[in-house]
Amino acid sequence: MIRVVLGLGVVALAGCAGSPQDSKTDQSPSSSGAAQSVTFPDSLLVRMPGGYSVWWTLGREVEQEDTTASGEEGSCVERAIEIRKGTTRRLVPLLYTTVPPEPESDTTIRATISTRCVAGVDYLVNLRTAEPRVAH
Repeated sequence: MIRVVLGLGVVALAGCAGSPQDSKTDQSPSSSGAAQSVTFPDSLLVRMPGGYSVWWTLGREVEQEDTTASGEEGSCVERAIEIRKGTTRRLVPLLYTTVPPEPESDTTIRATISTRCVAGVDYLVNLRTAEPRVAH
């Protein structure tokens, strides 16, 4: 009886799995301007004192919200920032940017948040904790 139940569970799970074709879906931006899931390679941005390095990791392709100010149409790629030291990796929470962050001090970087391709306020990110705070 247990073998039958386990066998049915495996068959049910296999039926839920997508085909390899499912992973090759169109990744172009939608007409609603929502962020699309696109895979981008990690990119080293800057090496910092103390063995820290700053990377772009996750990415999202988004439609520009307001094209009248920039005069440009289309989409942009906003990237997440990750702080690495040795084998430790810390993703900076909720901070996507279109321009690389810059060193502020030996323990801090300055990053400009981006929302729908529009630059927002600057954040200071602590390299030890990866916690951002609004720059004043």
